[in-house]
Amino acid sequence: MHAYDVHYGTVRRGQDAIVALDDSIVRGNTLKNAILRTLDKMGPTQIVVVSSCPQIRYPDVYGIDMAKLGDLAAFKAAIGLMKDRGMEHILDEVYKMCREELKAPLKAGHIVNHVQRIYEPFTPEEISLRIAKDVKPSDCKAEVHVLYQSVEDLHKALPDHSGDWYFTGDYPTPGGARVCCRAFALWMEGSTQRCYGIHSALSFLKARRPALVLGSGGREHALAWKLSKSAEVSVVFVAPGNGGIGNSYGQAEPFDASPMVNVDLAITGPDFTDVISFCRQHDVGLVVVGPEQMLADGVADKLREEDIPVFGPSKAAAQIEASKSFAKDFMRRHKIPTAEYQTFTTGGLDAALKYIDSVSFDVVVKASGLAAGKGVIVPESKEEAKQAVRDCTSAALGIAWNYVELLELVMLCNVSM
Repeated sequence: MHAYDVHYGTVRRGQDAIVALDDSIVRGNTLKNAILRTLDKMGPTQIVVVSSCPQIRYPDVYGIDMAKLGDLAAFKAAIGLMKDRGMEHILDEVYKMCREELKAPLKAGHIVNHVQRIYEPFTPEEISLRIAKDVKPSDCKAEVHVLYQSVEDLHKALPDHSGDWYFTGDYPTPGGARVCCRAFALWMEGSTQRCYGIHSALSFLKARRPALVLGSGGREHALAWKLSKSAEVSVVFVAPGNGGIGNSYGQAEPFDASPMVNVDLAITGPDFTDVISFCRQHDVGLVVVGPEQMLADGVADKLREEDIPVFGPSKAAAQIEASKSFAKDFMRRHKIPTAEYQTFTTGGLDAALKYIDSVSFDVVVKASGLAAGKGVIVPESKEEAKQAVRDCTSAALGIAWNYVELLELVMLCNVSM
């Protein structure tokens, strides 16, 4: 019986099961959009789809529907299982390894197919169950099961034909493994190109461009997450990043979201050589700088000198945050309302103590430089304020405390927008 020309009444409605034989299940689109819906109209209790070939897990030049890794039903099932189980970090790791593998020349003679790692956490049965779930139409009433031939039994049936690379990933040539790595890179970077041919070999370098976020905190994580949703971004590198990068923690992420990948990168001024080299090597289209200290050290200036697009103020503009005394002087100079203040060097202890006695308001002791959120002391009395100044000027608290500000305590509401 052909699935498109069924004879109603052959199946006893609500009693019989249907077994459908197929030579292969590649993408599962025909199953979901036509075959299963047609068979379900006959009212079976179950529909069992049996594929005479194993799960097609890897791309091949054969056929119009096998050259895109992201189209394969088995691959989509493995990705779905990974997301369900919070294992997305494996995707980032495989992506990094595939990118590195693509740099190796074919004449090296050995290319590793890192995509095989995608399937390692799961049994064939788990993937088959997930495929059945994925291909079942939302309005299908019958239970749907998908059964695949095993690779071992395939070899028993066809002992004289050993080609099994699109089932196992064991390509007979380095070029095949390289193409598979390219297919994964294309999928991760949101490209719809096929993985074979000269054009597709370069397409993931040209279609969308990577972004680089500098920093390791929650702020940088949020910036990277938002960038990953952009249609113009292929991958978001985060240096040095954090343990949460690339993990969805059970939250559903769209399949077209770009990956977020931690990178071990030395971010060292004044030249920031490693950052610039990384941007050149990976064709980074935008750098977003999070930490104030990097901006104060001039990383945005160096990137602009190299014509690398960067979101972040110059070293001169960053003084508004890096130097509280600069900010207060700026506000005073431009008649911007601000609390009363006075700046003292660490050698001006006596002058600072006299200032505390001379003012009629309660004071706040503040580091003029960047102190990672720990540069403010709010004393409850003048004596506490004096002791705080003594502590700050006598202890080696870092360059942030080379200049100490004494500010008028003003009680206001702080609102984040």
